[in-house]
Amino acid sequence: MKLAVISLKGKSSERIARAAAKYFEKVSSFKLGNVRVDVNKETAVMHENKNLADYDCIYLRGSHKYLDLLCSIAIGLKNKVYMPISADSFLIGHNKFLTEVKLKEESIPFPATHLVHKTEIAKEIVNKLHYPVVFKVLSGTHGKGVMFAESLESANSLIDMLSKLKEPYMIQEFVETGASDIRALVIGNDVVSMKRSAKKGELRAGLHSGGEGRKIELNYEDKQLAKRTARTLGCDVCGVDMLKGATKTVVTEVNLSPGIVGLTRSTNINVADKIASYLYKKTEEFVKGVKQKEIG
Repeated sequence: MKLAVISLKGKSSERIARAAAKYFEKVSSFKLGNVRVDVNKETAVMHENKNLADYDCIYLRGSHKYLDLLCSIAIGLKNKVYMPISADSFLIGHNKFLTEVKLKEESIPFPATHLVHKTEIAKEIVNKLHYPVVFKVLSGTHGKGVMFAESLESANSLIDMLSKLKEPYMIQEFVETGASDIRALVIGNDVVSMKRSAKKGELRAGLHSGGEGRKIELNYEDKQLAKRTARTLGCDVCGVDMLKGATKTVVTEVNLSPGIVGLTRSTNINVADKIASYLYKKTEEFVKGVKQKEIG
């Protein structure tokens, strides 16, 4: 069986590709930007002269900047190869607010959120909130685009700044966790998790913001919450970020291209191998299913 990892060629993607060589007969690593989608009588997803439908498994990884390409590739290869993330997953998962709307449909808890665009409406809302509050742009990653307002005055200043973007943004309930969060990597029915704690003077706990990670064993309820979130978004492999407050655990974000370097270091678990072996198992099931349909 053959696997292609299509990504931005970052360290995490390359680790997964190397680990997959232990399982798949052939593993290719392609840069996302070099892939094209041809639409004529049929749709073909191509990398140079290679038709990617000739692979058995395609693992797509990329940021929101490549959303249209990711969705187009996923649509072009639907039912032709096994993919752990669908086109709908990319469309929803790369937008923080759409993610929360989807989670609400399945009664998955998340911080109370307002999506606003107009400055006057935003200022009406912040007059009624308890502080601190969180501001987020819809497509930020690695903690970028996340801001905190400690008071009404600072909230109004952030609103004035965000109005210059001329884009909608989120105003969200702050959940007190002692400046920490949980990253749960869902791999099918398995969950690898770490607790991330912010550096002194910082509220963002992500490793890209200088936070420190350590292995944590989630309780049954939080594991189920992470797995339910992944299933709701239609993902077999994804990162789920959660805040564990005094009385509840809420989901704050889903990461469709989760980094595994920090998680591997913090947990001392070979995360790349876990992902690679899972992809192989699911691809094997997919190929058997295709063959059975052909025989039937």
